[in-house]
Amino acid sequence: MIKRNTWRDYFATLRFCFTFFEWKTALRLPVYVTPLVQYKKPKDKHRIVLDNTGSKTYPANLLIGYLDREYSWDRPSFLNIRGQLQIHGGATSHFAPGASLCIMDNAHVELGSRFTASHNLRIYSVRQVVVGNDNMWSYDCVVMDTDAHELSCAKGGGRTKRVQFGDHVWMGARNIVLKGTEIPDGAVLGAGQQLRKSYMDYKAPVIAGGDVVRENVNWSRKLVQ
Repeated sequence: MIKRNTWRDYFATLRFCFTFFEWKTALRLPVYVTPLVQYKKPKDKHRIVLDNTGSKTYPANLLIGYLDREYSWDRPSFLNIRGQLQIHGGATSHFAPGASLCIMDNAHVELGSRFTASHNLRIYSVRQVVVGNDNMWSYDCVVMDTDAHELSCAKGGGRTKRVQFGDHVWMGARNIVLKGTEIPDGAVLGAGQQLRKSYMDYKAPVIAGGDVVRENVNWSRKLVQ
């Protein structure tokens, strides 16, 4: 259970759910937030889409602002959902404290089941970001499907392009994932790199410095003791 030791946590969650969902859905409290989660009021109550009733072992589809199921840090998170956020249930996902999620008009961000992101995640989408099931992302990662500002060059090229993560992807700390990046199932992304191309021709690769250095790896969430 989450250590929601104050009424502030409960009322913050209640207010968030009734802001983003119709009352029948809101009463289930499908998203838990801490009082430090800041958000802009959506234009309507269809900006967050839940594709089922959530985890069989835990009632929420998504936790925002919690370090894990028990603890939180004194660090705000920010949500600006003008497009659509789709959350797949089956197992609870969570954003640790310090997350910033900006989904602009007509953009679509899809999170698979059991998605976990450590603190200070940044997602900025104007087109589409798709994340598969069982993704584990470390701290200070940035994901963008756009150049963000106007850019002209002789070779041309689009200003936005879909970003995709397959199932069971482990992303190390301080990765910057730019438009057009495609990551296959089972991949391991080394820390501190910039990615901006497709790696779908590789099977369960280890990617370091933007290059594939190994394939057919297996990883698990179990901590090294």
